Amino acid sequence: MHLAMYIHNVGIQEYMKHGAKTDSVFEQSFTWNDGMLHPGNKPGLGVELNVDEAGKYPYETAYLPYNRLADGTVHDWYRRHSPRLVTERIIE
Repeated sequence: MHLAMYIHNVGIQEYMKHGAKTDSVFEQSFTWNDGMLHPGNKPGLGVELNVDEAGKYPYETAYLPYNRLADGTVHDWYRRHSPRLVTERIIE
């Protein structure tokens, strides 16, 4: 967000709101007002880690799907697991 504010012709700033647990661990100074994201007035990125709160959520190992076949070749796992996905090729 800070970099986007510095660039005069930035097109869009994407942001995904976080849940209450994430917000309690990562205290943020930025706010939403009238459909605009404001950076706040804390130095740096405006995010502080609350170590005590983070201690309430121990790390749990998790595995995401990977896109390699048994022989190691790269594969599109999303397409394989999403039968409703339709791709079109436009020929001009």
